[in-house]
Amino acid sequence: MKSKIDVSICIVNWNAGDFLGRCLKSIQETTANLSCETLVVDNASSDGSQIGIAEKYRNVTLIENKDNRGFATANNQALDISKGEWVFFLNPDTELLPHCLDDLLLYLKEHSSVGIVAPKLLNSDGSIQRSVRRFPNFKTAFYRYTFLKKLGLFKKDELLNKMKGFDFSKEQSVEQPAGAALFMRKDLLDKVGWMDPEFFLFYEEVDLCYRVKNRGYEITYYPKAEAIHHSGKSRQKNRKNIFLPTVKSLFHYFNKNVGIKQTRRFKWVFKPLFILSTIWDVLEEALSYLVYRIKKDEYRANRKKQLFSLKAEFLKKDLFEFLFKA
Repeated sequence: MKSKIDVSICIVNWNAGDFLGRCLKSIQETTANLSCETLVVDNASSDGSQIGIAEKYRNVTLIENKDNRGFATANNQALDISKGEWVFFLNPDTELLPHCLDDLLLYLKEHSSVGIVAPKLLNSDGSIQRSVRRFPNFKTAFYRYTFLKKLGLFKKDELLNKMKGFDFSKEQSVEQPAGAALFMRKDLLDKVGWMDPEFFLFYEEVDLCYRVKNRGYEITYYPKAEAIHHSGKSRQKNRKNIFLPTVKSLFHYFNKNVGIKQTRRFKWVFKPLFILSTIWDVLEEALSYLVYRIKKDEYRANRKKQLFSLKAEFLKKDLFEFLFKA
């Protein structure tokens, strides 16, 4: 028997501001031909972005958490009450362009070997966002998060991971599309498992894509469907220390998908290099702050001061947990 709902759209909100309203408005304007439900899980936002959305936008169900439960857990809360045959994981800082959801749904219906399909993402200014990558590995983690980046080691591995030269005008099979907009089959999601709640922030969608690939399904980048992703704009307004949650998620991903023993050896090298890089960054940000203050460039000075504070806070508050518990 066919479900009354075609698509369940799952959105996790945390202080997304007016981006959430713009996202919901775009859903309302572009899904007239579909039976959709929109499930918004709010992770204890303090900016009031969640207030009144269920009344203002049709077919929106709001779940309000009293604390921030993380991205994966919040998505699972939405899945737990979802009724759709298809699931669309969508960030609150996205806006669907006309026919985006229709095109994604039709594509999956016509391609049974595809488990996940992702649209072309555009930046706020309309330029193409680089929204696909290969799965991470130890070398790319060293380059991305440690002092080795400053030495240029593993740069080729990082460029390969970021798929330099990828043609964003062509439909292609990929490993890891950006988690800002992922459309997939609900029955496949039930088979491979929902998002892993051990990931508080980041890498939860990478892990999900990895599991889908392991089941033998393709993951497709489909440029005919388009959405705007105001990438990072919400985070810029909500500066918090995310270094520890990020690396903990990275370690968990490697433990699951590479191996516990290999990851343990990786961490022995990674941790001191990460600390060295953070100390260097603290000194560099402090010096840059002073330079911009002398130049009376308040914007850049404040930016450097903010980065300095976040990294110094990590060294002060999170260093013990990072070294001995992560």
